[in-house]
Amino acid sequence: MTPTWPVHESKYTFARISVMTAWLLVATLLLFLRRRAQPVNWRSFSFASAATVITFLVLSTYLVVPGANLLAVAGSVGFYGLVSGFSCVTVGKPKVAAVAGPLLLCLQLLADVSLLVTSGVLRIL
Repeated sequence: MTPTWPVHESKYTFARISVMTAWLLVATLLLFLRRRAQPVNWRSFSFASAATVITFLVLSTYLVVPGANLLAVAGSVGFYGLVSGFSCVTVGKPKVAAVAGPLLLCLQLLADVSLLVTSGVLRIL
């Protein structure tokens, strides 16, 4: 989600970092709230992360514009995978986490795009 037009770098950086920080805080809150009821399951974490990364890589032909910074795309993929993994770390069944991971990816992409559109960093038209 790197803009291909002139954008104020600090505004773009702040928007991206704030979105990912908010998602990681949501995942942390879910972990602390559910940890007492459910034990931490690292297999669920890895299944959700892997399913999210694979889904993003499949969708990347539609989401990533040609000439985009591949380091920024790789960072986004890594953070989407981490957020989905940490959000599903208390899910008891890894197969359920593997389905929930891509669903969380859709929520993350919708929230990210809406924030970037409202901040003026991403132009739809």
